[in-house]
Amino acid sequence: MEVRKVAGVLEELGFDCQLLSSGKYVAAKLATLSNGDLAKLKQAFIRHKHPRFLKAFSFRIPYGTGDEYRKHVQQADLAQLTHLVKNLRFLDADKVYLFWKNT
Repeated sequence: MEVRKVAGVLEELGFDCQLLSSGKYVAAKLATLSNGDLAKLKQAFIRHKHPRFLKAFSFRIPYGTGDEYRKHVQQADLAQLTHLVKNLRFLDADKVYLFWKNT
């Protein structure tokens, strides 16, 4: 799954995946990364694109195109990368569904 592969890159870069839903934590960690590490993270998002990631930079069509997404990720600033990482955390979280029978 694309999301797990990008999460693996984040773990390699020293991120605690339990804290990825915190915008402050993600922004602070991204600010400490070198240009090479930021490039590695951007390449991971480009290589393992998920439809939800495509939507992050799409303004005219519901899910955007791969070429447009690639261009936006390469030019993304720290705030935009923070948004992508927070989306990743949402997608990677375990989902719990409760069903009950109304008797």
